[in-house]
Amino acid sequence: MLVQKQNSSLISCTKTFISVQNHVNLVHRKGKTKVCSHPGCGKRFYLSNHLRRHMIIHSGVRDFICETCGKSFKRKNHLEVHRRTHTGETPLQCEICGYQCRQRASLNWHMKKHDTEIQYNFTCEYCGKKFEKMDSVKFHKLKSHPECQTM
Repeated sequence: MLVQKQNSSLISCTKTFISVQNHVNLVHRKGKTKVCSHPGCGKRFYLSNHLRRHMIIHSGVRDFICETCGKSFKRKNHLEVHRRTHTGETPLQCEICGYQCRQRASLNWHMKKHDTEIQYNFTCEYCGKKFEKMDSVKFHKLKSHPECQTM
């Protein structure tokens, strides 16, 4: 999609939105006009409700409490991720190597190691998944194919 700015220059945008006009107005014309007024913050947002949601971090209010350990959180999704420390749940998985983790930030951090060209020369004999290191194949087989391991 090409969008013509007010100064008549063309910009290219490949984003897909339900409301293209809202996207154009917010991102390409108005920008991040909602500014956090908390001293020293100054973070900017496109939408007022995003700013309101952000302001919770400055309030100190922690309404979301873990029923297992009593730890409290400012946001519901932070509590949900924390609960996984008690359950052992690791719902996020790297599509390249199978690494599993509890939260998106950990997966994003992990994915940086795959940004460079890596040689995947080691293959699982049971499912064909490829790995960078032989130790990774061994760990994968223990975790994913325990029934195939010899005693």
